[in-house]
Amino acid sequence: MKSIFYLLFLSFLCSTFPLFGQTFINNSSTLKNSSGGFLVIQGNLNNQSGASITNNGNIRISGDMTNNGSSMSMGTTEMDGTAQQSVLGAVTIDFTNLTMNNSSTGALLSNNINVSNNLTMTDGDINLNGSTIELSTTGTLVNETADKRIYGATGVIQATRNLNAPATDNVAGLGLEITSASNLGSTQIVRGHTPQTGLGNLSIERYYDVSPTNNISLNASINFNYFEVELPGHTEANLGAYKSTDGGVVWTVEGGTPVPASDLLTLGGIPGFSRWTLSDIVNNPLPVELLEFTAQLNERNQVDLKWSTAAEINSDYFEVQRSKDAIEFSTIGKLDAKGFSETESHYDLKDPNPFTGVSYYRLKQFDQDGTFTFSEIRVINLILDSGSISLFPNPVQNNGSVILQGLPTDRIIRFQLYNALGQLLTNLDIERQHTIEIELKNFPAGTYSYLIFDQKERLLSGKLIITE
Repeated sequence: MKSIFYLLFLSFLCSTFPLFGQTFINNSSTLKNSSGGFLVIQGNLNNQSGASITNNGNIRISGDMTNNGSSMSMGTTEMDGTAQQSVLGAVTIDFTNLTMNNSSTGALLSNNINVSNNLTMTDGDINLNGSTIELSTTGTLVNETADKRIYGATGVIQATRNLNAPATDNVAGLGLEITSASNLGSTQIVRGHTPQTGLGNLSIERYYDVSPTNNISLNASINFNYFEVELPGHTEANLGAYKSTDGGVVWTVEGGTPVPASDLLTLGGIPGFSRWTLSDIVNNPLPVELLEFTAQLNERNQVDLKWSTAAEINSDYFEVQRSKDAIEFSTIGKLDAKGFSETESHYDLKDPNPFTGVSYYRLKQFDQDGTFTFSEIRVINLILDSGSISLFPNPVQNNGSVILQGLPTDRIIRFQLYNALGQLLTNLDIERQHTIEIELKNFPAGTYSYLIFDQKERLLSGKLIITE
């Protein structure tokens, strides 16, 4: 208690008071830093059960903060550690202003925090780690960039504001700009970074839950901002908006206009808000949770096309499309969809006249509202000389697959793939299969060597180029 008395006295005099050591523990006491006081904690701050901290001045801390006390009001605080700092405890920590100025990786949250004024990102990230940041009252996220940002596989950052006819209103600096001629009233904006799943797809690492009081006939528009680091596996120019009204279970494609140069997507004509995220539109997996889509050349040189879905909601019909160049497609068949199904559904269609050489196939799935999406493309190479073995496509994108066709079916064929150092990466025995698809997962871009042989002779060898 004696040390706290000195602290209170020095704070009253508006001086800077450093605390050295690994941990400063406030145990069942009331600690107050008066207005104008500046407290530097070169270590950890632990507010234990029954204790309270009230900071009306400034605190700079280089270690961890833990709150298990009755209250911890940190006022204006700067986290300036040189190693990752943690925010711990079971009781929410309140800040007036919080500045993240950590020269290492930033901060890891294991406790909820409230910020009523500015949360300023100067250096280092904040990993939500399952916790919630509440930007209360007039709380605003300031100076967030791709290299100093809020993120986390779990947890959210959120704010509630009264939106009356907002005009490109970036609520609390969370990155979703809203425009509407209507008054939305009290509106909660929640930003999370958990990739959303559905429609057989995976979103970017950002979503928004928007919950206005008035959510009818809004005719609103949004600018959905993001950072490129949140786009693993996605192409900015292909992005579109997706909407879910049940918290991420069922999704609909809403479209929009990507603006890659500004790292945002614009969308208008929004009648009401809910959960929103972004994902690829071009060559996007089906909005009916497609399980598989296969193309197989049969013994009559016809192509058997088969696909199955895990669930369907509001689906209308499928078109099967074919192309010579994977650019211009034409429809070769149409099948009605189940429409509504919570169980697995199966479809098949035959192409009796594939192109000689390479044929590209895809599905175009239509919803009952007229929207549509495309499946991934499947490739068939029809070689009239059945004794000729081919491997295609070549080059092939990484994490794609190659097709081996024209294989003899009366004996075991072995396929081997080597890297540039001569190391064996794939060793596959193939028996009684004229055509086989070989997946190339986790293969980096580069030039590889392949060898196809049986017990008697080498049948085919060459170079396989894998691109990004």
